[in-house]
Amino acid sequence: RPCARLKGAPWAGVVAARAATTVRPPVRPEDAWVEVVDPHGSGRKYWWNKVTNETTPLDAPRPGSAMAKLKAFKDEVARDIHRKQRTRFIVGDGGYYGGGFGGGGD
Repeated sequence: RPCARLKGAPWAGVVAARAATTVRPPVRPEDAWVEVVDPHGSGRKYWWNKVTNETTPLDAPRPGSAMAKLKAFKDEVARDIHRKQRTRFIVGDGGYYGGGFGGGGD
């Protein structure tokens, strides 16, 4: 019986202690982000993911937070508006000539 031999062995405690220190529970994604102070002395902070080694820009909200989701939504809306406005242009006669929305001014 291998278990009986392991219990009585003088090295059994060392093996069990090593196994306990090397086995770590998986890191939850929301726990992987650590706030870090800018090492260049600006005093500003950024976020570092200790699992993937990703970083955020300085002063960015914590990834996955409500503020980060709100900022991503606002950025997407701004990009969408910008894309739509790029297709419109007005020529000197005041007419509208542009991408796919119909005629121009006569």
